[in-house]
Amino acid sequence: MPLAAGILMQRGEFRQNDAAGDEKDLSKQADSIDTSAPMSDGTLEFAVELFSSFSNPTRLKIVELLTERERTVGEIAHDLGLLQPNVSQHLTILSRAGVVKSTRDGASHCYSLRGPRIAQILKLVNEFQEVHRAHLENLSE
Repeated sequence: MPLAAGILMQRGEFRQNDAAGDEKDLSKQADSIDTSAPMSDGTLEFAVELFSSFSNPTRLKIVELLTERERTVGEIAHDLGLLQPNVSQHLTILSRAGVVKSTRDGASHCYSLRGPRIAQILKLVNEFQEVHRAHLENLSE
């Protein structure tokens, strides 16, 4: 399913064609991230803003919709059964956090995910929930 221009998700893997037209796997890049060093203050602030933007179920539903394809505010409102001003407020929060971007399409703004990593975050949340389901159920008791 298309995520953004030139980026595709196939069998859970993110692929992108480079300038030469060769396909590269983006999902393996996370393996090379150094997690041994503590986060800088700037990174911590960014993480707080990012995860705060995900703290609302409606915003998570919007992000899920945008993993499928870009959409206008009206399409998102229709698909989620919400009022357009409400969706616009949520999109503003997601945009400020760097989760979504907008492009102009005539009189409308089309929203899409800023990159494939956003969809990977949702995938990781699903995997975490599946792996730790029993532990999470014990915590809620």
